[in-house]
Amino acid sequence: MPLKVLAIALLCGAMASCRPPEGQGRSKALPKDKKPEDVKQDKPFLTPVLAKRVKRGQVTSTVATTGSVVPYSSRLIRSEEAGRLHFERQWREGEFITKGTVIARIAAETLQNDIERAKADVDLQQESLNIGKKSMDSAVREYQTLQDLYSRGIAALKDVDASQLAMERAVNSHRQNGIGLEKSKAALRLLEDRLERLEIVAPFDGLIVARTTLDGTKPFATTFGSETITDYDGRLISSDFSVCGIIDTSRVLLRCDLTSRDIGLVRLDQEASATIYANQDLSVEGKVVEIGKSASADTRAFVIDVLVENPDRALKPGMFGRVDIVTERRRDSISIDKDMITKRNNKTVVFVAEKGTDVDYYVAREVPIEVGLEGRDKIEVTWGLKEGDAVITRGFEVLQDKSPLSVIFPDDPVASASDKLATTTGENNSTTITLGSPGGA
Repeated sequence: MPLKVLAIALLCGAMASCRPPEGQGRSKALPKDKKPEDVKQDKPFLTPVLAKRVKRGQVTSTVATTGSVVPYSSRLIRSEEAGRLHFERQWREGEFITKGTVIARIAAETLQNDIERAKADVDLQQESLNIGKKSMDSAVREYQTLQDLYSRGIAALKDVDASQLAMERAVNSHRQNGIGLEKSKAALRLLEDRLERLEIVAPFDGLIVARTTLDGTKPFATTFGSETITDYDGRLISSDFSVCGIIDTSRVLLRCDLTSRDIGLVRLDQEASATIYANQDLSVEGKVVEIGKSASADTRAFVIDVLVENPDRALKPGMFGRVDIVTERRRDSISIDKDMITKRNNKTVVFVAEKGTDVDYYVAREVPIEVGLEGRDKIEVTWGLKEGDAVITRGFEVLQDKSPLSVIFPDDPVASASDKLATTTGENNSTTITLGSPGGA
């Protein structure tokens, strides 16, 4: 008997637990005047996406490469005299100096002695010239006097001739003294010019660099900023010794490598844009000024130079970045961002957001496209899209054709406001995402 009582109690408890809570349970009967199709149905889940309206505009085709910053012009400064080299101070490579700044001096004691002797010789020649002029003036007066006496019959003709000969000798001697003085002055000027060349000065505004940075013994980009300038301070040097270098960075070159596949697309004066990687990336514009005639034996690439204005000298030698050379432009074309494109079933497609038929939300449409010119970030669409199409930019990865959408237009606040997301909570505590566009519930 106890087992039967226990079984009955368990059965009653199970039946009680199956009883619906108060207020719930059996579905209420529909009013006789209501039809099942008139009952509001919950909308499907709307996948949130971002979209952008297609516009017509200019599209460019580019060749992408990397480039290093090198100076547009440079000069290796050499000594013109032999002697002991003394730098004005401890220069740091990459330091900016102005034209005429004294970088170093050469001490040459023998040259100083030669200059002193040349000055003494000039003084001696000047004194000889002064004495000779007095002798010449005296001889001229003597000749004129005798000529006057001869005309009056007082002096003899032979005395006049002798006086004339003495005068001519004095004039010739004075002329020789004048020539000797000019020669002495010229010799002194040469020595003084040599003395001036003992000062090594900056030929133009620029950055001072070590001699090894410019003499070609090491690649420029790997040596700039790390070489020693004053290592020969206090040492004897010969004439034509490489002391240091100066580079002008008011204009710079972006030196790039191009493969044989791309070199045929590049021409002189083509525009180029570059992003130089630094603490803050720098965006600059330039043009192609040099194209290599042959490929490097080491890299199998052609070297090209892009000239960039650098008035504030923000671009430093050795920096590098990405360079895009414009090879072709087309105006009034449709282009989209490359990252909007995907592959489906071996086809190049994009997803377009369209207003659904007989529904109050957007649906996705898979659109095959054909592309043309390709730039750095954008690509031309030659077939498949038209101006005004809402191409999905984010969220298309999970979409299928006719997927329900909730669309936001980041570049069009008005459109985004009209299609603003809204949420409603149903009687069963489920959340349904709906559109706030006209016609929505």
